[in-house]
Amino acid sequence: MRRVLCSLAGLALAATLIGCATPRQPEVQSQQDPDTDISAYETFGWRPAGDTDPPESLTDKHLRNAIREVLTARGYRAAERDPQLLMTWEFLAAEKLESNPFSIGVGMGSWGGNVGGSVGMSTGGVRNVREGQLVIHAVDAAEKREIWLGSVTGTLDVRNPDAIASRQLVELALRDFPARAGGQ
Repeated sequence: MRRVLCSLAGLALAATLIGCATPRQPEVQSQQDPDTDISAYETFGWRPAGDTDPPESLTDKHLRNAIREVLTARGYRAAERDPQLLMTWEFLAAEKLESNPFSIGVGMGSWGGNVGGSVGMSTGGVRNVREGQLVIHAVDAAEKREIWLGSVTGTLDVRNPDAIASRQLVELALRDFPARAGGQ
């Protein structure tokens, strides 16, 4: 009986370790024009929207505020007129299939003088998940050329795209954006 309990305890530990595997972290990437010193720019603004663009959504508002906060904290100044950098973003989302690994369940119990245990296993499955990517672009306003881009890609919780979630995404996407020379 002791051998059975030790085996069940070992299985329970293995199941716990498998169950505690960390979820996939968001993937963050950035690219910078190697011939441009971004930290020498002082001001930023927003790339103008065309006449055919839809009205600004709440998500756009949250993203714009988050970008403003992050860039201001790094020493840049928002400018309504003649900004040196034009900031823009795009948000891409797609459904994809994700496979789930198998799972193990272990149960033990006793009643009176009897001890019992069980082990259950299930096979993996497939589920639909929504994966998204936020890409932020920095464009030299005078030369009309992209000088930096950053992106964050991962599984999204699309139920609540609020200001806090937007700030977290923007902070990740702008993680490698240089601080201003002499700022911060």
